[in-house]
This record gives sequence, structure tokens and C-alpha cells, in this order.
Amino acid sequence: MNKFSSLLAAASLVVPLADAHAVDLYVAPSGNDANPGTQDQPFATLERARDVLRVERRAGRHGSPLVVNLRGGVYRMTRTFALAAEDSGTPPRRR
Repeated sequence: MNKFSSLLAAASLVVPLADAHAVDLYVAPSGNDANPGTQDQPFATLERARDVLRVERRAGRHGSPLVVNLRGGVYRMTRTFALAAEDSGTPPRRR
């Protein structure tokens, strides 16, 4: 498979996600964990985004994909970022 074919195959995987009306959360080094995690008011840490997603999943409020977008920059971490099985998505989305 040449590079163009690989790129085309990868792009075809992204398009269905865009049509699924994903719920986006944003994280930025300059953000604040008291923010709502929107594009204009991002969270500051991955932990905050993870915790919000856990609450949303447990409450069953979203049938759409939940996506965390990381803005560019340096993320300084003081402890290891941990994910658990509950963070891996729903069975149809685990691939």
C-alpha cells in the first residue's frame, strides 16, 4: 500500500466520527480546571477531562463519542496520569 492509499484509508476512518456528533472537551496548558472544558474555556489538566468523561458516562447522558482535544504546548505533570478500563469507551467503540 503506498502512502496515498494509507492516507486515504485513514481519512475514511475519521469521516464517520465527524458525522457522529461527537461531544468535544478541550484541554490547554493555559486552561483552568474550573472552566467548562469548551474550546474558548478549556480545562488545564487531563485529569479534569478524564473525570468529567467518567461522570458523563456513568450518568448515561451521551450516546455520541466523547472526544478530548489537546491544545499545543507543554503540559507539566506532577504525577502519573492514569486511565482505567472504564475510560476505554463503550464496547462498540473499543477498537
